Amino acid sequence: MQKAPFKQRENLEMFLKGCVAYGLRSQDLFQVNDLYEHKNLYMVVDCIYALGGMSQKKGFMGPTIGVKVAKENPRMFSPDVLAESQKVIGLQYGSNKGASQRGMTPYGATRQILPEEFQKASQNAQS
Repeated sequence: MQKAPFKQRENLEMFLKGCVAYGLRSQDLFQVNDLYEHKNLYMVVDCIYALGGMSQKKGFMGPTIGVKVAKENPRMFSPDVLAESQKVIGLQYGSNKGASQRGMTPYGATRQILPEEFQKASQNAQS
């Protein structure tokens, strides 16, 4: 069996408290039982990668693991620039050059095929 299981759990708890003090978020941490009982090793690995990324952000120059956590980059725009941005029509809204909803059917309506158009289409397909 294991020697001093209480001490091992206490060491894991101290590690997790150190991670919080270092700046890791609570969602990056694992539970003591995840590692101690080998229940959720994915969270343990995720915590180690998050710790590696945070250490890179804080200037650790040794061997690294994980992705470096980005620094905050706030942008301050003047009221004039913000007012100009309200005038732009984004491309996700489409263009207003000739676009209309003419001929569109309402949502859920069936497509109406007129018999004359169906006959013309079938005759054109046969020829």
